[in-house]
Amino acid sequence: MEPGPMLFVCDGDRSETALVNVTRCTDMKLKNVERFLHRKTKWPFEVMLKGMQEHYRTIKMHDLVQVVEHEPRIESPV
Repeated sequence: MEPGPMLFVCDGDRSETALVNVTRCTDMKLKNVERFLHRKTKWPFEVMLKGMQEHYRTIKMHDLVQVVEHEPRIESPV
């Protein structure tokens, strides 16, 4: 992933989309994400790991992930 435009598409309804501007991509271990995003109280280790395992069943706290930061919606694609 690199900075620039990115289109989110809803799995449940592919007509629902959001175009955002990716501002920064940072690789780090999952265990460091909560501190990086200043969400330690909202996303303690157990909560973050459980949430990530819903999508990536074998992920562990020491695995490398990419934090993709973006600005709010730019526009609605046609």
